[in-house]
Amino acid sequence: QESRYEADFEELEHLGSGAQGDVFKVKNRLDGKMYAVKRIRIEEIYFDVDAQRIRPQPSKGLTKMLREAQTLASLNARHVLRYHQSWLEEGLHTPDRRVLEQYGLRDLLSSSGAKGAAVAASPADSDPNLLSQFGSSREDFEPSTSSSVPDLNMQSRSQLFVLDPVSRQIQRRCCFLYIQLEYCPTTLVDVLEDATKVRKAKSETLWRYSRQILEGLAAVHAMGVLHRDLKPSNIYFDAAGDIKIGDFGLATFEQFGGILEHQGNQYMDDLTTGLGTKLYVSPEQEQSLVQDGGGGGATASKQQAQQKEYDEKTDIYSCAMILYELWHPFRSLRERVVGLLNLRRNGLPQQFANAHRRQAFLIRAMLSVDPERRPTAKEILLGEYLPAREDQEFVSDILKTIVTPQGLQVVLNKLFAMGER
Repeated sequence: QESRYEADFEELEHLGSGAQGDVFKVKNRLDGKMYAVKRIRIEEIYFDVDAQRIRPQPSKGLTKMLREAQTLASLNARHVLRYHQSWLEEGLHTPDRRVLEQYGLRDLLSSSGAKGAAVAASPADSDPNLLSQFGSSREDFEPSTSSSVPDLNMQSRSQLFVLDPVSRQIQRRCCFLYIQLEYCPTTLVDVLEDATKVRKAKSETLWRYSRQILEGLAAVHAMGVLHRDLKPSNIYFDAAGDIKIGDFGLATFEQFGGILEHQGNQYMDDLTTGLGTKLYVSPEQEQSLVQDGGGGGATASKQQAQQKEYDEKTDIYSCAMILYELWHPFRSLRERVVGLLNLRRNGLPQQFANAHRRQAFLIRAMLSVDPERRPTAKEILLGEYLPAREDQEFVSDILKTIVTPQGLQVVLNKLFAMGER
């Protein structure tokens, strides 16, 4: 059966790779529009003998991947990267030697004998087939109650591996999670790389960027979602030059009551995968993960005492770091690292505060060590932190909002509500 990805899209460009997978710029064959498609490989699979199909094996990694799709599906806001759809497909990839040895297939590395033929002869290994539309059935993400997960006998192995008859290379079956997103040509990283241009930008432009980031955050938080990985590479610009917040791989739905507990060692790994995240993460979020990474041996009471709780204010701190960089762009990576580390440790430089009094007032409040003293995104937008919008900008924002039926309805409801007062 034909791949849905290949049938629906023309792949134009590889935009980048990360720990989760690859991102491609694609063109939809039907509507002709450009999109970004994130492809995430899921290797934790097993062969369901009863259903004669590959299934993803429930794991922390899979849970994290599906969380991003679920989070994106719940968000519908102007300054949040637009989600379109998600789906799963079965596919093939070339495993490394370690994987083959783990499955007892080491002899296939240098031989294409009887066992290799047995692997290639598996009827379920013909063409990759579409598993399901994401979210249409929970059974695609849960193990069958009547099948072992995974069964490492030869029958199970033969269903998980394929011997390519041409290249004689062993390939392993896997699942791919595809997430179709709005395509944005640039990120805030691209903008900040040209420090000279940013320094020459009009203050109105930088305030507009600042406001749009905060509006995106306010919309995310209003849905009860914490981003937890806000940084310039996760902030996009669409074709019209408007801000879009994206990459919700670490996002978590906030528990009722406004408090979120730490997520354990899996997220410590996420925190330390790159310098970028560590430069922007809030102190309480970092401390929560560092404490949990201390290892085993802790009693239940100690583990409970170690739990560090945080809420939407963790994103406010990260946003403050971004706003500082926006108003004080760095000329090199070294200058950036030193400057942001100094900001985290010592607060705003006096020279910056003297040159940008209003910005300093806002950023200081957002960088408060005590999360309770940080304003929320909504409080910033409704308070005296930001300058008043220019009339032209205000009208432009309204016109952009009402182009969709949902946006028009929101504006009309607000207007009628004001008339009833």
